[in-house]
Amino acid sequence: MRFTLDDILAARRRLVDVAIRTPLLQLHEVDDVWLKPEILQPIGSFKLRGAHNAIAARLEAGPLDEVTTLSAGNMSQAVAWSARRLGLRATAIMPESAPEFKKAATRGYGASIELIPRPEVMAAMQDGRFNDRPGFIHPFNDPLVAAGNGTIGLEILEDLPDVETVIVPVGGGGLALGIASAIKASHPDVRVFGVQPLGGSALAVSLAAGEPRTTPYDTFVDGAGAPFVSADAFPDLQQMLAGCLTPTDDETKSAIARLALRNKLVTEGAGALAVAAALALSRTERGRTVCILSGGSIDPPQLAEILRQHGG
Repeated sequence: MRFTLDDILAARRRLVDVAIRTPLLQLHEVDDVWLKPEILQPIGSFKLRGAHNAIAARLEAGPLDEVTTLSAGNMSQAVAWSARRLGLRATAIMPESAPEFKKAATRGYGASIELIPRPEVMAAMQDGRFNDRPGFIHPFNDPLVAAGNGTIGLEILEDLPDVETVIVPVGGGGLALGIASAIKASHPDVRVFGVQPLGGSALAVSLAAGEPRTTPYDTFVDGAGAPFVSADAFPDLQQMLAGCLTPTDDETKSAIARLALRNKLVTEGAGALAVAAALALSRTERGRTVCILSGGSIDPPQLAEILRQHGG
């Protein structure tokens, strides 16, 4: 997947008055960890940046009436929201098991939904079986999506020029590649770590093996982690990331509760992974760290249960 700093700068121009320039907030009572709350975007997720950039760039290239995406939830919402804003039809192909509130949100933004078994969604992300659909936007294997994500990296450097470490949730890798590309273009010494749940950490296993590997997937986190690594993205992830951190589900649930109760920020599992990983490192290991809060789409009963168990 090839894109440049110029592509990221072009994405930034397309996202003016569309994406919120999220602030850096200090983690409550931790003076060397900052939060980048992409949960404050209109759809509650960073996915808006990549989806809108990809659709807007395609419109610049020629006529477009319809867009399609493949996603467990957040990218579906992002494409639906952006398509409605740009006057296009949208279709989201989602797992049958996707949370009902994510399906409802996607429909609420005006998209049509096609439901297929979750294993088929995972397979399609790798084999491209839906890539010939009208205006198809891949959730991570798309340079325009990654370039949109890279605008987050530009903002981090402007707000915290002496940042030492950035921790980024990884599903397919488009967010990590975008942010790492933006940061390392001018600050090559900044360490960018991926983070996945221990129960779904194919990237960590693949980095250790030196080649893409598959792993079992057993975690409550549904917006990051995966049983596979994109063969297209892996060489770039291998080159650009300092490693992949793997917090446990209990550590991630504790981070969700901490963010909600102390910073008053509601995150889903994927959105809290970076904080869980940062808190597992010593101050010396992490340095001045920025954690990406990637999304806040959590089912209310699940949040209530996490607060009950981990909010003490």
